[in-house]
Amino acid sequence: PDSNFHRPQPDCRATAVRLAGSPTGSKCEISFKDCQIHCQLRIPGLYNVYNALAAVTVGLKLGVNERRIVTKLAGFSTVFGRFETIRIGRRDATFCLIKNPAGATEVLRTIGLRSEPFELAIMANDHFADGQDVSWYWDTPFEMIAPRINRLTCAGTRANEMALRLKYAGFASEPDIFRTEAEAFSKLLNSTSQTDLYVVSTYTATLNLQRILTKHRIKAAYWKE
Repeated sequence: PDSNFHRPQPDCRATAVRLAGSPTGSKCEISFKDCQIHCQLRIPGLYNVYNALAAVTVGLKLGVNERRIVTKLAGFSTVFGRFETIRIGRRDATFCLIKNPAGATEVLRTIGLRSEPFELAIMANDHFADGQDVSWYWDTPFEMIAPRINRLTCAGTRANEMALRLKYAGFASEPDIFRTEAEAFSKLLNSTSQTDLYVVSTYTATLNLQRILTKHRIKAAYWKE
């Protein structure tokens, strides 16, 4: 058997990747055989460049027109919990879902692309749908963003554990801690701060936030309950 292990040359590959962070998005060049496609993405994160690369590969293999691919990628926008940015009060709030160390690491890596300080609200539950083993908090590198957090809010059934994790990550100030997402959101909604806010939440907390935003008529519901 051939023992010359090496990475095969892919038919479709992304080059010149430029990550601008949230909420700006990303740019890249995707090469496929003799064609070069310039992609402008409205969704941030390196992992979304991988997603775009997969979509382009499938489209080109199926014979979809290059111009149509570029147009569709440029028009694709974020959805709730996936770096969607919403105006709340006097500032922008970006909502990000985290469920495990791998996904949470990419979320933090994307947030960390910005150089300016920001506020962070973490809504963390341990219900069945979230996973009741929260040891993954300690496998997630919050150290990536801790130095640039100028105010921290923690809420949910595991608010105290998340506050402790951020303390070990290097956030030295005292966080605001709430038992429920509704209490935390009320505080955030009434804040006079103009500093951009990132709201990072586990699965059930994300669903609760969607309901809260609908209740306050900040955002339309995605589905009827």
